[in-house]
Amino acid sequence: MKKTLYTFYVLVFLNHFSIAFFFTTYVLFLQERGMDNFQINSINAFFMFFVFMLEIPTGSFADVIGRRKSTLWSFILTGFSMLMYYFSNIYWFFVLAEVMAALALAFSSGAFEAWLVDSLKFHNFTGALDNIFAKESIVQKIGVILGGLIGAYIGKSNLALPWLISAIGQFILFFIAWKIMKEDYLKPSKLNSYNDIKKRFIIIVRDSIIYGLKNKVVFYLILLHTGFQAGLMAFNMYWTLKFKEHMSQEFLGWLWVIISLAMIVGSLSVRYTAKINRQSKRLLFYLFITGLSALLCVVFYQNIFWLVLFFLVHEAGREGFKPIKKAYINKHIPSDKRATIISFDSMIQKLGSVFGLLISGLIAQKYSIQYAWLFSSLIILVSGIFCFKLNGEEN
Repeated sequence: MKKTLYTFYVLVFLNHFSIAFFFTTYVLFLQERGMDNFQINSINAFFMFFVFMLEIPTGSFADVIGRRKSTLWSFILTGFSMLMYYFSNIYWFFVLAEVMAALALAFSSGAFEAWLVDSLKFHNFTGALDNIFAKESIVQKIGVILGGLIGAYIGKSNLALPWLISAIGQFILFFIAWKIMKEDYLKPSKLNSYNDIKKRFIIIVRDSIIYGLKNKVVFYLILLHTGFQAGLMAFNMYWTLKFKEHMSQEFLGWLWVIISLAMIVGSLSVRYTAKINRQSKRLLFYLFITGLSALLCVVFYQNIFWLVLFFLVHEAGREGFKPIKKAYINKHIPSDKRATIISFDSMIQKLGSVFGLLISGLIAQKYSIQYAWLFSSLIILVSGIFCFKLNGEEN
C-alpha cells in the first residue's frame, strides 16, 4: 500500500512539474503570436469540448483494458501536443494541439484516479480518501511552483521554449511510469475481437451514465462542479494579463509561486474543516470563499494590493474544494465503473468550462476582463444551490 501511494505521489509531482513550465507564460505566448482575448479563450474551449467528447470512450477503455495503459497513453500524447505548440504560430495549429491535449487528458482523467483508489482497495486501505487527495493537491502544487517559476525565467528569453522543455519532460515521465506503475488488482477482460470490445464499452458506458443520472448525490455533485468550473475559467485565463500591467515577467513567476502556496494552504485546510458535519456543508464553505473572494477581486480591480490578496483567497478556496469533492463522489460509485463515471463527471465539467470560456471571452473582448470576472464570480456563487440539494440527500 505504501508503495502504491509513493508511486502515485511521484507520478503526480513529475507530471505537474513537467507541464508547468508554460503556466505563467501561456496567455502571453498566445498573445505574442497575435491571438486576441476571445481567440485565446476559444482555443481552450476547443480543448474542453474535445475532452467532453472523448471522456467516456477513454474512461471505458481504462475500465476494460487497464488504467495503467490509459495513463501511459496520456503522458505520450501530452508530450506530442506540447511539441505542436512549440512549432505552431497560427490559430488552427494551436487548436489541433489542444485536440491532442484533450485526448491525452481524457485518457488520464478517470484512469489515474481510479487506478489509485482500486489499488488501495486491493491492499485493504481503510483510511480517508480526502486526506490522500489533499496531499495529492499539495504535491501537485510543489511541482507547479518549481516548474512555473523556472518556466517564467526561461520564457523571458523565448516564450516558446517552455513548451519544448515540457514536451521532453512528458516523454521522460512516460518511461518512468512504464517502469514503476503496477496494476496488481486488474483482471484483464478476455476480449477476442473488435466487436467484443465495442460491446463491452457500450455496456459500461450505458450503465455508468444511467448510474450517474439516477444516483442523486452523484448527479448533484456533477452539476455543482460543472458550475464551479465554468466560473473559474475567466480567472484562469486572464490573471497573467491583469497582473502583467503591474509587474515584469520574472515577478509574474514569483507571483505564481505565491498563488501556488495559497493553493497549498487551501489543500491543508481540508483536514481542519473536517469538524463540519456534512461534506455538502464543507463544499459550500469552500465554494462561498472562492466566489466571494472572486467578487471582491472585481470590486478592487484597480488596487493591486487588495486584488492580489483576494485573488490568493480565491485560489485557496478553489483548491480546498477539490479533495472533498473527489472523496465525496468516490464514496458513491462502484469499483467496476469507477473510471467511466469519473470520466463522465469530468466530461460534463468540461462542457461547463466551454460555456465559461466562450461567454467570458466574448465579455472580455467586447467590454473588459473586469466584467468577465464579474460574470464568473456570480456563476460560482449561484452554484451553491446544489450544495443545499446535497445536504437534503444526506439527511
